[in-house]
Amino acid sequence: MSTVWLLIKREFVERVRQRSFIVATVLGVVLIIGLALIPSMIAGFASSTSTKFIVATPDAPTTTAVEKSLEKTGDLVETDPTIHPTSGDLPPSLMVKLMRGKYDAALIAFRDKQHRLAFAYYPKSASALQNADEVRSSLQRAVILADVNASQRDAVAQALKFPFDVHSLNARYKNAEDEFFSQGIVYFLLIILYIAVITYGMQVATGVIEEKANRIMEVMIGAARPTQLLAGKIFGISAVALLQLTINAIAAAVAAIIAGVLYGSSPNGGQALALAQKTQTAQQQQLSHLIATQGLPHVPWVTLAFLIVFFFLGFFSYAAIYAGVGSLLSKPEEVQQYSVVFMAPIIAAYVLAIFALQFPDLTVVVWGSMIPLVSPLLMFTRISTTDVPAWQIAVSIGGSLLAIWGLTLLAGKLYRVGVLMYGKPPRPSEIWRALRARSGARCAPTPDALRQRRQRHVLSERVAIVTGGTRGIGAAITADLASRGCHVAAGYSKDRAKADELRARLPDHSISIHQGRVDDPASCDRVVKEVLRDYGRVDFLVNNAGITLDKTVRKMTPDEWHQVLQVNLSGAFHMTKAVLEHMLERGSGRIVNISSVIGETGNVGQANYAASKAGLVGLTKSLALEMARKGITVNCVAPGFIETEMVGAMPKAALDTVIERIPLRRLGRPEEVARVVRFLLEDEAGYITGAIYNVTGGLEM
Repeated sequence: MSTVWLLIKREFVERVRQRSFIVATVLGVVLIIGLALIPSMIAGFASSTSTKFIVATPDAPTTTAVEKSLEKTGDLVETDPTIHPTSGDLPPSLMVKLMRGKYDAALIAFRDKQHRLAFAYYPKSASALQNADEVRSSLQRAVILADVNASQRDAVAQALKFPFDVHSLNARYKNAEDEFFSQGIVYFLLIILYIAVITYGMQVATGVIEEKANRIMEVMIGAARPTQLLAGKIFGISAVALLQLTINAIAAAVAAIIAGVLYGSSPNGGQALALAQKTQTAQQQQLSHLIATQGLPHVPWVTLAFLIVFFFLGFFSYAAIYAGVGSLLSKPEEVQQYSVVFMAPIIAAYVLAIFALQFPDLTVVVWGSMIPLVSPLLMFTRISTTDVPAWQIAVSIGGSLLAIWGLTLLAGKLYRVGVLMYGKPPRPSEIWRALRARSGARCAPTPDALRQRRQRHVLSERVAIVTGGTRGIGAAITADLASRGCHVAAGYSKDRAKADELRARLPDHSISIHQGRVDDPASCDRVVKEVLRDYGRVDFLVNNAGITLDKTVRKMTPDEWHQVLQVNLSGAFHMTKAVLEHMLERGSGRIVNISSVIGETGNVGQANYAASKAGLVGLTKSLALEMARKGITVNCVAPGFIETEMVGAMPKAALDTVIERIPLRRLGRPEEVARVVRFLLEDEAGYITGAIYNVTGGLEM
């Protein structure tokens, strides 16, 4: 438990310190508090967008009827009592006022030839033109009242005010405006829930990938079990989410106080709101009142409590999926590509939730609200908009908890399999095979087994390129690294049969074979690109490829001299150049050059070979100095006489003479060289660079 707690604390502290968290939290607080100012903004907007009318009517009763009809539009109406039109023509004095911008439109009322009340509308501003239909509809009352005689006018006016009472049987909504605004609040909270689940779920997946990319995971995997790492990441990020939601809740409380001061019982605030509402329509006034009295700060605490409950149910469900799938990927952009698949349930839930706002008791909505993965959004919407039976809520929450338990078990297995995988996303068959391979024994591992597991994890899922990696010392290096879980790209030049033989000998290891020539820069670039395409990264480069063309200097041709140097020395340069930029981008890498004791001691008939191997020592030391501050170490291993085909081709008498010179009195084995190379590639050798390791049995002493 202490390990999980430390992982949770680490994840929480790192996330909270990030600039993105601080910025998002501050913006959220500003947005929520800003909602308390919406009524005043609506009032200000309404007053600034009201249309200013100048009205001319034929008589006083018509003036009264028109003014009363236009009251509901919220526009500013001014009547010119000096003008009594007899036609629809615009009087010149009113034209002058319109051109000077004093008014937005002019409305001329007159009696036509049949003595019917008619109107001519002269809009000047764009908003006034858009309001033409609304003005026409509003004037219907004036037409009715104006066309009746004086004795009937009061009766008709009273008749137009016929009673129409709405007696809502809905326990939640008192009227249509209340329903509209309440659903708007629920929709707003629904968006928050939807975005929060996706955002924090994506953080889980990208967090796993980032730790894989910068190799933190490879260090942590030796100190904690994958399931502990999974729990630490999910609960750490959920703690961050809870902190952010708590801050937002406090901001909502502050917004409630602000709303109370501005629009509540405060006399000044009430007067200010009433003054602003003079320029609003009745509908706008009602909406402003709803915002002030039923806005986000006034959402019932029960609704907010369910928001938090269903957020965590949704988050834990999808976080387990994101963590499991994210552990199988190697690049953040791959999360976007594959997220469409495992986001399908929450997208479907969001679409159904929109329908649930209007039809919360629809059959598909009711049953969907009790199905895991879609229930968090749907059940929250139903609870917020209608009365939901307690048993349905219990089924929804219980089903989500069971789903979280099952998804966590599956995610733990995927996490254990994929947390150290790099390169191309594995195929489903590879994942299934890996899961089966790891689900056999369930007994507690012994100390020796734990030690072997940690040793395997040291290089697990790293990617190495070994030139000349299919025979001799190179084949031993390939086998040793692959047996530790390393993906090895073994290079060869001509002998395809040997390459196939090596891969057949190690069928359970991740080994890829690449044909190329190290003395050709283009071929080196191609091989590196192939490896990056297949695995997504290169951690190690072992420059092992080498040839011999033995002759004394007197008999050696220039071509024989250059050919050996091109392969043994220039080949290491070309491969290093091909992979170096990638290592620099990642900020880490290991390069090991395979030299030879002959480069130090020299040997008769091997001037070209000795020069090339001595040159590798100089290349190693120079490159180590250049890369020391870049996170890349460069070292050299100088084998002596090793049991390989090259040494085995020596005459027996010569070979016996060599063994007599070796203090250990035997030839070295390729596996002994491979173990030294592996040591230099491990994290424990991170403080070693520019070193030359002799594996000679003491020959150089």
